[in-house]
Amino acid sequence: MSVLEKKSIPVNTPNYRYIGFGTGFVMAPNQDTKKYIDEAFNINSTVYSIISTASEKFGSIPWLLYKVKNQQKAKEYNLLTKGYTGQPQHLAKLMKLKAQAFDEVGNDNDLMRLWENPNDQTTGADFRAFACMFKMLTGAGTIELNMGLSGTKPLEMNLLPTQFITLYHDATLNSPMRIECTLSGVPREVPLENVLYWKYNNPNFSLTGEHLYGQAPLRAAGVEVDADNQNVLAQKFMFEHAGSTGLWTPENMEAANALDVEGADKLRQALDDLQNRNDSGTQKRPYVNNPMKYQSYGMDSKEMDLVQ
Repeated sequence: MSVLEKKSIPVNTPNYRYIGFGTGFVMAPNQDTKKYIDEAFNINSTVYSIISTASEKFGSIPWLLYKVKNQQKAKEYNLLTKGYTGQPQHLAKLMKLKAQAFDEVGNDNDLMRLWENPNDQTTGADFRAFACMFKMLTGAGTIELNMGLSGTKPLEMNLLPTQFITLYHDATLNSPMRIECTLSGVPREVPLENVLYWKYNNPNFSLTGEHLYGQAPLRAAGVEVDADNQNVLAQKFMFEHAGSTGLWTPENMEAANALDVEGADKLRQALDDLQNRNDSGTQKRPYVNNPMKYQSYGMDSKEMDLVQ
């Protein structure tokens, strides 16, 4: 065992505590990234739509392989692409620099064949979309290279579920020295040299190595997602109970004395038609000349505020 291995400290998968999605959702120094999938992507239609659309668009981008023939022109080209304006002059300059900086290698090589057919179960587009989805949800996409028996070149690429990845940092705290993937409670060590860990930057530097994990964008959106989930649950409650049930009463004794039996019956019938969606009665509006108040039952003020 090396000196670094003796000093290595296991990093628990982060947990950032700030607010829960749904019930009991916490994220704080041991980030339970599985919650981002279970209680944000799986049940929130907005999160699902945005991440699915973005990842599918990313996966559909055609990829080409180029060889750099002029390092200086390549640097100029990369710098110019970051400020692309869409103007014809800008595009013409970009295309000129590209021709001066690169030569297209084509797809007839081992790298592009692997990139377009990473394994027997997934196409290149689906693989890239799935990696992008993991990155947006958990902060990182974890790709394992299958080097085969020879160990000289990758034969296939497979995505590891990042929410089950544990990083072990070295003595410097700046790099992982070991990676484990724990499925069904059984940890499996993955050779570090066979892993591509594609992640977002994480400024939360700590002695536990939290900064080595990618920071999921959902961490910043947690409050909004939680509020949206609670709103959906409140609306679901109203739908299941045919609206918010309650009681209409006169606001004071003077109004109560002024409301006769016939007026009360008309009001009750109009409200019943509206609640039960009776076509013949929905055009009738329950107007009364007396001040009334409504007491809601079945939903508390917080749920009513969410729906409002």
